[in-house]
Amino acid sequence: MNTTPSTCSYSMHKETSLLYWKLLDTEAGSVLDLGSGMGGFGLAKPKDVKLYGVERDSAISVKSQGYEKIVTMEIGKEKLPFEDGKFSAIIARDILEHLEHPWLVVDELYRVMQSGGVLVCSVPKPDPKIVWSDYTHTRGFTSGALRSLVENSGFEVSDIFLMSGYTIAAKLGISKYLPLIGRIPILRNLFCSYHCIARKPLS
Repeated sequence: MNTTPSTCSYSMHKETSLLYWKLLDTEAGSVLDLGSGMGGFGLAKPKDVKLYGVERDSAISVKSQGYEKIVTMEIGKEKLPFEDGKFSAIIARDILEHLEHPWLVVDELYRVMQSGGVLVCSVPKPDPKIVWSDYTHTRGFTSGALRSLVENSGFEVSDIFLMSGYTIAAKLGISKYLPLIGRIPILRNLFCSYHCIARKPLS
């Protein structure tokens, strides 16, 4: 049974794309978009970045949306078809919660990441209304579980924070403030996803 859906990248606004590129802090090199959906992440791609995508069912117009190549595959069912140390940055947005063995995929992300490269990933927090609103989800994550998942593959976590509300934030022009808003205690219940920023240690 196919249990790896396309991600929220389908409806990504350009302001949201800008936000994620800021989190990656990457202006050049090769970048991997794991679960690339309709390619919304490419909307704000820096000109010196070579962007690659991985998606189950790709309908992206590759060049027009800034991607060098889209690999069509079942994420988590096989190894990523990239050489060791290819990418300077990787985004895995709203994908790990769909996988039966997400740690194996994070191991693969570590393998294809350059030393010093940055990973940004997001997962739903363990609220039943959030996790089970999508029947293809296999789990939610506490911040501690997300940290363990990433660190057990060898990454060094630099930050974990709550973030969501991209459509409203884009309409209001406040997308860049979302990582800060999610840290306000009284507003924490409004946010549904944990985001992790981590690096592969320098060798």
